[in-house]
Amino acid sequence: MARSRVSIVSAYVVVACICALVCQGCGGGSEAGPPLPGSCAVLPSIKGFLIDLDGTMYNPDGLVPGAKHFFEWLKATNTPFVFLSNSGAKGAEGVRAKFMTAPWELQQDPIGLRHAFTGADAVRS
Repeated sequence: MARSRVSIVSAYVVVACICALVCQGCGGGSEAGPPLPGSCAVLPSIKGFLIDLDGTMYNPDGLVPGAKHFFEWLKATNTPFVFLSNSGAKGAEGVRAKFMTAPWELQQDPIGLRHAFTGADAVRS
């Protein structure tokens, strides 16, 4: 059976650090976020992402730098991903609602329920 790589990463770290350090030159970032990877040899080998929420995608003030850009890259490349949280305070519906509310808005439409899983969801399962 083939093994696939799954990474738990910060949105900004994925593109800016992995590409800049490992690929030496295809990545780098700005306040607006990291560039979309094109020639990076590492990202195409990653088959999916498990992405922590608090402190990785957002903080109390809003999205972290690069979070929206990384989310757009995930969608554009059809890369599988799940946002994870150990919080029991909100389930996947709460994550969906948060990502549609300023200053945490990723997109106008809700993310799919299959893209979010929290401690609250685990307790209900």
